[in-house]
Amino acid sequence: MGHAQSLSRPLNLLKHDIRMGETQPLSVVKGGVFRDNCPFRAAQHPVHGLRFVQLADFAGHAATLLDWNKRTNLTRIVSPEGIAVRHFVDSLAVVPLLDGCKTVIDLGSGGGFPGLVLAAMMPESEIVLVDSVRKKVSFLMHLIRARQHQRVVAVHARTTDLAAHPDYRKRFAAVVSRAMADFEETVLA
Repeated sequence: MGHAQSLSRPLNLLKHDIRMGETQPLSVVKGGVFRDNCPFRAAQHPVHGLRFVQLADFAGHAATLLDWNKRTNLTRIVSPEGIAVRHFVDSLAVVPLLDGCKTVIDLGSGGGFPGLVLAAMMPESEIVLVDSVRKKVSFLMHLIRARQHQRVVAVHARTTDLAAHPDYRKRFAAVVSRAMADFEETVLA
């Protein structure tokens, strides 16, 4: 991606209304701007108020990502600034929208974005990371163990297969994805 493009890539978010059993589009984050009347408090900018333990978790995540990326292609973004902005800040942008969500699934988690960032920010929530690429799931499992995330699991599966699985269907309060072209088709199917 060139410098002329937005620093924040689209992050799709659907929030599940558990009572109604329906999934409704809640918001799309593009270029760092929240749309669709999100329940978002402006004073809670995602980067403000980070605790040292969260920053240490992010630093460990970034270092491990760069180390693993030498052997296996996890990301094209390898500059410290690029990783900070395009991975961590983008992932932090969705945290205010997930206030109160106890179950979150991250489809196409790749290098752990936004799922592992959400796990650090929302340690009381159950986070499921899904990717169809085995090497990425191995990386995620390594990070889960290394960063001691207690309520996070990584699943090797195609999202289209997972959508039909009874253990995953209509189980999550929120669904997030950064990298799926067919996000709405998969989630709303």
